[in-house]
Amino acid sequence: MNIFKEYIKGDIKNNRKSYNSTRITIFLAVLILSTFIFGVSSYFKSFMDMPVDNMGGSHFRIISAISSQDANNLVSNRHIKKVGFFNTKELEEGFGSKEQTKLFKMDDNAMSTREFSLKEGKLPKDGQVMISDDMAKEIGKHLGDNIEIEDKIYHISGIYYGTTHGYQNFYNIHLNVSQKVLLESGEELSPFIWYKNIYRTYSLSEEIMNNLETKDVTYGYNDLYLNRSFVFDPEKDLLKDYNSHLLVLALFIILIILFYSILVNLFLVQESKSIIEYSKLKSIGATNKDISKIIRLKIIYISQIPIALGIFLSLGLVKILFLIINGVEKYFSGKKDIYSIYICI
Repeated sequence: MNIFKEYIKGDIKNNRKSYNSTRITIFLAVLILSTFIFGVSSYFKSFMDMPVDNMGGSHFRIISAISSQDANNLVSNRHIKKVGFFNTKELEEGFGSKEQTKLFKMDDNAMSTREFSLKEGKLPKDGQVMISDDMAKEIGKHLGDNIEIEDKIYHISGIYYGTTHGYQNFYNIHLNVSQKVLLESGEELSPFIWYKNIYRTYSLSEEIMNNLETKDVTYGYNDLYLNRSFVFDPEKDLLKDYNSHLLVLALFIILIILFYSILVNLFLVQESKSIIEYSKLKSIGATNKDISKIIRLKIIYISQIPIALGIFLSLGLVKILFLIINGVEKYFSGKKDIYSIYICI
């Protein structure tokens, strides 16, 4: 093995210019392929993380309120990872200029879907509330204050971006209530559902809808999160509705083929120059196995540095590109974007 290594080092040293051009070609090929792979993966990851961070990453939501029995059946469903419940209560008690109040009683899982709207503070824990910034401003409440609702005192743990329009005569308040209390109340509840196997979202959701005792319910899928996870609606046309995904996949395959072709042909051209040397080695006793071993070692020696540099620089290049894109987007938008995934509260 040491003899092979010494031979390879000597050959590379004697043909430095030729091998350096090969290294540069490998480096550029790896840089282009890695930049594409890391760029696309970062793009999809950012859009997968966004609905998780902003909407709790739920897969499916039954918008209509369902019976307490249906809610308990969802909790015991072996295919469901977790479920979040909430219900809405309209209070005659008003705050500020609003005559009424809508009280959303939500458990921890359901409350996580409201994180996208959080302006300051944190999501409420059991017995805490979150109010809108316009409501807080009008009634003179701040983060950490207490508020009285139906003769009970609640701690304000968070302030969210107001979504109430001027013509509406109510404010929304979000109260954290434990899931056990909600289920034991016997009230109708609306669920958010997270499945153990996201790829069965559509089939499992259809099964759940068919088994509900509550009829004429409306529902919605977290399309953005599902699409970014490559979970596609079986009722949609794959070529028509998901052409961007297919285009990325096609480009990826094409680049892999080009990358492989470039490297193979590059080494074939390079090694064709060494045929005479290999013939001499065989004449003094080298076997085909020895020649193959020399070629493999030579490939490793030539490619390891340009491959490592190409991958390393592509990571930095992708990071710089995304920083530039984010900076341009923030400059022109001038504010934080609030994304709406699917029909939400």
